[in-house]
Amino acid sequence: NSDGNGQCEVCPGNSYRHKDSSQFSGCTPCTPGTEPNADRTDCVACSSGKFSTFDQKCDFCPVGSEGKPGDPGFCKLCDEGSYKKAKTDTSCKQCPAGSFSSMLGSVECTKCPAG
Repeated sequence: NSDGNGQCEVCPGNSYRHKDSSQFSGCTPCTPGTEPNADRTDCVACSSGKFSTFDQKCDFCPVGSEGKPGDPGFCKLCDEGSYKKAKTDTSCKQCPAGSFSSMLGSVECTKCPAG
């Protein structure tokens, strides 16, 4: 698309313009689980542990969640017995020996009581 001054506009957010399109054709949103490639001519899958929406490019899954296996670009809550404390971790970790998490989506583990 032109900005009215003859300059090509960069596609906004999580969208691209197909490489075979003219400068006057519109931008197309990438589907969830994908983001525009470097030159914004196509969409590529989010890397492991990341997700995207129609409006947002790939980002790490929130704390307490990880990338959904077999469904790239989507997140699932950490299972019981695991946690994810930092957003930039790509997957949930098992609680260390002597600790537990009893809820889905845990961000930390609780030390087991003595005995």
